[in-house]
Amino acid sequence: MVEKIKVLIDEYRLGYALGKTVSGEIVFLMNGDLIDDKQTNAFVLTKEIDCITAEIEETFNNESLLQNLVDKDKLIKTSFVNTVLQPNIIDIKGKWFFPDPRIKKMVKYIWFDYPELWSDARISLITERVQSSRAVHFGVTFRSAIEKVAKEKFHKARLYCENIKDFSESGVVAEMLVNISTDKNKLINLKVWQGVKEVPEVFYAHGILNGDGNIFFHFDCAVIDYSITDKEILFKKNQKIKRGGYKKLFRIDGNIDKHHIFELANRFFPLDNLVDEYFKVERV
Repeated sequence: MVEKIKVLIDEYRLGYALGKTVSGEIVFLMNGDLIDDKQTNAFVLTKEIDCITAEIEETFNNESLLQNLVDKDKLIKTSFVNTVLQPNIIDIKGKWFFPDPRIKKMVKYIWFDYPELWSDARISLITERVQSSRAVHFGVTFRSAIEKVAKEKFHKARLYCENIKDFSESGVVAEMLVNISTDKNKLINLKVWQGVKEVPEVFYAHGILNGDGNIFFHFDCAVIDYSITDKEILFKKNQKIKRGGYKKLFRIDGNIDKHHIFELANRFFPLDNLVDEYFKVERV
């Protein structure tokens, strides 16, 4: 049986806190920096002669609860969430989870900025904190891509950087592939891939819109792993190829104004620092 202790926090650090037990033993407290109170409950992970390693009660052993709540896509219905304490802390039944770092900005948008979208969404949660940062990327934004493709009435298009040399010293070279089709019900199906050169991970989004392209009925985001060779085939030849790992991160359904989808996509796709005139569209 796991031992539960009370910890008096002395000092906060990034990702943990330092403190003591009631009897004076030194404690290294995982996720202790998330606790506002100077006193908290924790579960012991290991005991050494000079230090106890423990984890706060709110984040300890949460995997089984998470697995009981996820759907077939490994997403959580937002109706299960009690509250969002910060953009990166999700409270479910008093236990704390963390949004996948790739959608943290999207969670902030639908909880804090536009809560009317919250109930229609599903999100990917994890049990361990991830400190992440993105390098500066140069590509073409989701919004400008859709506007370009729609304006030219392309059903399929590849958007890419014409002047790689201008950007290669300042950031990461990247490109986008956009496929648009209309089904028998006159609904628009949109598929978008964004990739960074020499990186196997590809950011992917899929949307279903009305015939005017103003309202999204569905929008989901995922990351896909390809081999470098297969990724080059995808972007250069627009050929459907066998993918590697696939992880869905976000989903929202309803009648959603395109403005909200553009904002969510901007928070998902990494290619958000760009100069649009450096890019052009070609048919594929």
